[in-house]
Amino acid sequence: MKNNLEAYVKSIYELGKETKSLSLFIGYAKSLDNLFKTDQDFLDFLSDPNIKIEKKENFLNSIFQSKKSLFFKNWLLILIEKRLIRRLDLMLLRFINLYNKENEILEGVIWTTHKLSQKEISEIKKSFEKKFKKNVFLINKIDLSLLSGIRVEIESNIWENSMKSNLDLMLDKLLNT
Repeated sequence: MKNNLEAYVKSIYELGKETKSLSLFIGYAKSLDNLFKTDQDFLDFLSDPNIKIEKKENFLNSIFQSKKSLFFKNWLLILIEKRLIRRLDLMLLRFINLYNKENEILEGVIWTTHKLSQKEISEIKKSFEKKFKKNVFLINKIDLSLLSGIRVEIESNIWENSMKSNLDLMLDKLLNT
């Protein structure tokens, strides 16, 4: 099954490259990925076998209206017909990872107790781009448990300088002495 999903991912990826629509497709993939994380009803609708394919197609036609989006929409319809749409989240993640790897992009999260300005995010981004020698895309998310400071997660790496981590370190030293 995994190889089957991989074949579908590679097919839309290669089609995006051939038609010079890859940046458009990556935008669709990220938007759908976000939508699935926030609206389970959307995925339920697309995967419900009791809803006719024509209704799903009409719905997708209302979303994907440009000529360049036709390939991506048809790819989604194939996944619906093959009853693979429930696995779309995995396929989108693989698609995004494939794009990022090929374009040397790292994605990450900056966790803070307050919203950072674009300038602050840009400065952090530049320092990590220099460190990794790759393009870095960062989003800012709020985590009040940090108390103060910052935690940056890129891929499986974590850099933390927060009040919480400092307190945890002090507690650990106290307990181990």
